[in-house]
Amino acid sequence: ADVVYNNAIKELPAQENTVRELYNAFIAKKQYSYAITTIERGRKLLNNNQLFVTEMTNIYIQTNRSDMVVQEALNLVSDGGQGRIPEVQRIIQNLLSSDEDKQKFTTVQSVLQRSTQENPSNIAYEILLQWVYQLDKNYDDALLLAKAIDRKLKGDGQRVFALANEASNNKA
Repeated sequence: ADVVYNNAIKELPAQENTVRELYNAFIAKKQYSYAITTIERGRKLLNNNQLFVTEMTNIYIQTNRSDMVVQEALNLVSDGGQGRIPEVQRIIQNLLSSDEDKQKFTTVQSVLQRSTQENPSNIAYEILLQWVYQLDKNYDDALLLAKAIDRKLKGDGQRVFALANEASNNKA
């Protein structure tokens, strides 16, 4: 089976639908490592790391790899664009929906902190980290980021004002 699976991945054409079909075949057989390899090969063939994020996050959720779910979600904004931030937030919220012991939350926060430090010019990472701090009602750290983001974007203080309102509404 390994030889057949590897050959199927090796001979994969640069076609998005074919990559998805092979991925789905591996998922049906619970062959997650082959499904991941299929997606990685498909991204390389199609020269686009932002493809197949939903598929990869699903695999990582099924295999309890919270850190990789966040990494995959961050691929959507790795170019610094802010347009896909809501999509990233949806993925992270879905991950956190089953997080009673806050272990996944801690993972999300640390991956975002590391990404922000490694890519200080990517404002999308900072916006997402501020949002995560707000989810945790950590308004002190959220305020530091809100001020920094506002300065970088040459804003008029709306971000800081909105955060202050939220903190006030939550009696913080």
